[in-house]
Amino acid sequence: MEVSQDLDEIRQLLVQSRRDNTRRLLSAEVARLEALKTAEEASQPAKKPVQPPADRVYEKKLTEYAWDQSDKFVKFYINLKNVQNAPAESIKCNFTDNSFSLRVEGLDNKNYNFSLSNLLRPIDPAASKYKVKTDCVLVMLSKRSSQSWSHVTAAESAADEARAAKYSSPDKTDAGGDPAAGIMDLMKKMYDEGDDEMKRTIKKAWAEGQEKQRSEGGFGGLGGLGGMGGL
Repeated sequence: MEVSQDLDEIRQLLVQSRRDNTRRLLSAEVARLEALKTAEEASQPAKKPVQPPADRVYEKKLTEYAWDQSDKFVKFYINLKNVQNAPAESIKCNFTDNSFSLRVEGLDNKNYNFSLSNLLRPIDPAASKYKVKTDCVLVMLSKRSSQSWSHVTAAESAADEARAAKYSSPDKTDAGGDPAAGIMDLMKKMYDEGDDEMKRTIKKAWAEGQEKQRSEGGFGGLGGLGGMGGL
């Protein structure tokens, strides 16, 4: 800063000077100060350009879907607004023998995730695929056999079977005389041994079953299941 100020002042004196000797001395000093200023500027670290803050990207889990099936595929329709505008490389769908996951990155500043595990029957990952449609991703799971799927996951199927057994055999009792004990044991075993997806499914199925009992005036003998392992 001082070199620049000295340089400006001497340049003003040079303009005002009339004597040749004085002008030569002042010109020499101007040249010296200019060289000194250039050297100082070269020694300063280069300033990095200020980058604008990147937009924050949020993670969002998708849970709603519709599904149907043919002899070859189980099809999932996952609604996602504007997904057709996402670059192809930002959409990833991974398949295993009994699960699949979908991820759409950077769509409207969000990363969208959807997954299902513990599928009802094994699938063929190599032959499974997905298609992007307007506001929707169609995921096609390749069946290993043409057998029809009654449910999406094994947990849903087991929960329905347990409910059916309870309603079809209300007068069966175990050694303790409790008609619901066998069903409770089955549900507890499924819950304790199941993964997170199975636990969520059992909770949902149980809540729906209890609500149905209350609306129909049925008995609430299986209410003890509510304290099972955080269920």
